[in-house]
Amino acid sequence: MIPIMREVFIKVEPAAAMSEDAANALFMAWVWYFLHSRFEWQQRNGLDVRSGKRTALLGVSTGNHLTLVEEPSGWCVASSAGIDLHVAHGIMREAAEKVSHEDFGGTVVYRTEMKTRPWLVGEPSAMLNFIRLMGDQVHILGPRWLSDAVLLDFADDPDHSTGNLFIPPSVITATFFIPGPCESDMSLGLVRSVAEATAAICALACGRIVDCVPPRFPVPPEVATAALARRSSTQALGLARNYVSLDIFQELHQRGGPDSVVRARNAAFSYHAALKQDSVEAAMVFFVTALEALFVPRQNWRKEKVTQRFIGGMQMLCLDAVDELLASPNAEYAFNFRRRGEVRRQRREILELIYDLRSSPVHQGIGPPGFDFMDVTAPESTRAALMSKLAQAAILNFISVPRSFLIGHPMF
Repeated sequence: MIPIMREVFIKVEPAAAMSEDAANALFMAWVWYFLHSRFEWQQRNGLDVRSGKRTALLGVSTGNHLTLVEEPSGWCVASSAGIDLHVAHGIMREAAEKVSHEDFGGTVVYRTEMKTRPWLVGEPSAMLNFIRLMGDQVHILGPRWLSDAVLLDFADDPDHSTGNLFIPPSVITATFFIPGPCESDMSLGLVRSVAEATAAICALACGRIVDCVPPRFPVPPEVATAALARRSSTQALGLARNYVSLDIFQELHQRGGPDSVVRARNAAFSYHAALKQDSVEAAMVFFVTALEALFVPRQNWRKEKVTQRFIGGMQMLCLDAVDELLASPNAEYAFNFRRRGEVRRQRREILELIYDLRSSPVHQGIGPPGFDFMDVTAPESTRAALMSKLAQAAILNFISVPRSFLIGHPMF
């Protein structure tokens, strides 16, 4: 095979709302769609970055294929087999035109099964979360929507039985409606991201760990047709927690823009990570990280007044939840804390203590557990329960009213 001269460059001009990476991923998806649908090409390899340049192999390297490389002037053909060069350039121009109009072409349907993790006697993370689960667990049955992108079907897991203390573990059939002209690296990357975020959101909704393996392949055409028919149905409810919609993909985006979606998603990821920990110190790090994800700026001044920002941000974001934690009869026991002085002083002291639960392990390392895992009434177990409630309240308040926090800004 003789390399082709790189004479024609196709510039991909992203639409206003698209990033350069998203535009290039959509461009490759369209190029592959045209190659597959018109010439029945099989197998594809996606975008790769080598020597600082994006490259893409579409097809089979030992058979029909098209290798593209991105130069400063645009995309060009590096090598090809089984396709006329002028036809290839025409396909590339057509794909670039689709990108310029932000045309995703259709919907690719994926599906996977997620499960809430059952509570097991003697397992360290389960024993640490015993008190938390008693107050956090929520029994969900039936279909639920997260925007129009994710349909969740909740059912009790028939393989596990529980006693009277805990609700049955759930099996969650998650169907994802991913924009794109066909199966591609773009759709696969999107569904992985959405599936992982969905598992964390379900954990927030259920109060339980949710195990998820993101799907790798679209569903068969007949399953996709049935799923798309359900998409227009109004029978399913939206997924919510404490009457707050957990739809961060559409509703939150409309209220607060893309940055608010990233903040809520990262907070949900951190909250979910906290539930999985065996060590109470590690759990506290992730609970506090979930809180910080909601109001730490992305500029360099984020390093200024970090403790003051946490204290002020928490009081602006969820003052009622802070006061509820202070009013808990178990607060002093759980945090080794003594109420002193007026309420304003108590708020500041408890929030300083909570922030130190993150800072000390991060800077000094995590020590031994230091408590009996079989003692479900230990202060560490109570601390996890109270921190979970605080993190939940903060995340839900942010989703309801997204906002920015300027504590530490050099102008103030």
